[in-house]
Amino acid sequence: MKAIRLASAALLATASLASHATTVNLAVDAWNAAYFGDTGSTWLDDYAFNEPKPLDFSLTLTQAGYLNVTDAGLAGDTFQVVVRDALNNVVVNAATSAPGADTATDIGVDFAQALASNNWSHGSWLLGPGSYTVSGSVLNSAYGAGVLGVSVTTAVPEPATYSILLAGLVALGLVARRRG
Repeated sequence: MKAIRLASAALLATASLASHATTVNLAVDAWNAAYFGDTGSTWLDDYAFNEPKPLDFSLTLTQAGYLNVTDAGLAGDTFQVVVRDALNNVVVNAATSAPGADTATDIGVDFAQALASNNWSHGSWLLGPGSYTVSGSVLNSAYGAGVLGVSVTTAVPEPATYSILLAGLVALGLVARRRG
């Protein structure tokens, strides 16, 4: 009887480990691939026919950055994106955009092209410095499976920010010159 309990406990432990998500460190300023199955599935660490596990991304930003999520391959898929901070608070819970009309063109895994086009579903969200976990699910899977791209690009200041900084430095210089 004791052996049966021990075997049952081992089987349950193995099953619970298999159901845990794979967590991958999200590379900054690079595209990271995730896979998905049919509508309602979570993001996966491999193609749907290879017995994949759910996939989460983790990242730590030292400065603000944009989280980008885009469909690839054939257009028509949309995703729900959830971002949690280090305290497990949801900071983003949003859907990617609706895809455009062109669903016949296959761009493969050119995520940059997909992000730049309204034909592929995508979304971008600004995140401040901190640690995050990014996960997602499929709202619509037009072909039953596919690949999506996830990236984080560090925020680049707008030219207006530089002009305001320059004007502030000039004003400080004028004040210092008058006092001196």
